[in-house]
Amino acid sequence: MPISLVVETGAVVSGANCFVDLATADAYFALRANATWAAATTAAKEAAIIRGADFLCQAYRFKGARYQQTQALCWPRIGVSDGDGRAIAFNVIPQALRDANCEAALRALGGDLAPDETKEVVRKSVAGAVDTTYRAGSPAKTYPVIDRLLAGLVQGGGLSVVLA
Repeated sequence: MPISLVVETGAVVSGANCFVDLATADAYFALRANATWAAATTAAKEAAIIRGADFLCQAYRFKGARYQQTQALCWPRIGVSDGDGRAIAFNVIPQALRDANCEAALRALGGDLAPDETKEVVRKSVAGAVDTTYRAGSPAKTYPVIDRLLAGLVQGGGLSVVLA
């Protein structure tokens, strides 16, 4: 059965399962000459895009609130401003989120995005920059590129939220 990407445009698309279409993801990775993405089949790319969007909605605590409680994905949202304090219209999917969906999809091609175990935070402080200390030996995966892309859109400055 073929996979069907249903892209959230900001209009609360019924059944939306991602923030980018295949052509957008292909163009994103073509600009970055990413051979891993280029070598993947269409079906694998589409599944990875959906898994990437799932991961973003589950792993990050975004600012604001869902526009409608019944919407399929974590965006669109109301009451959100970017890292520079500019308001984001409720019917806009920020480019940073679209790029993060691409980056998460690339990582999904390589396997499961969600960590099987989580890092235990023992100290977190903010003094100009977020500083987080984890318990020694904590094995959870982190995705700094995705964290940086989403830094202005999430609570806590872009650090991955621990999956429960």
